[in-house]
Amino acid sequence: MAKNIYVLLLGVFFMIFNGCSTSITVKDPKNMTTAEIIFLLENEDIDYVATSHSQHISIFLKNGKEFSGRYNASEAPEKYQKENLNDILNLTVYIKNHRIRKWKTLCE
Repeated sequence: MAKNIYVLLLGVFFMIFNGCSTSITVKDPKNMTTAEIIFLLENEDIDYVATSHSQHISIFLKNGKEFSGRYNASEAPEKYQKENLNDILNLTVYIKNHRIRKWKTLCE
């Protein structure tokens, strides 16, 4: 029993200190879908994010991987269907504020 609790606590600490990153497989790293963009913002260990007024986003992970795509608010899950989250910059800041690990955000 004590070993199970130890393993559980070890797993929780690992997730907290590693940003809960999960490594997603993105079909096309240069043309991500809205779902892939949101998944990366919610889960990966991000170094910085760059956004534009045309809803384009580039996400740079701490492991050196780079992803980009165009955000389409109408394809976002219901929890992100708020009026102020129609813009990729607002969405990025909203998700960042709800995560333990933060990143730098550059915007056009």
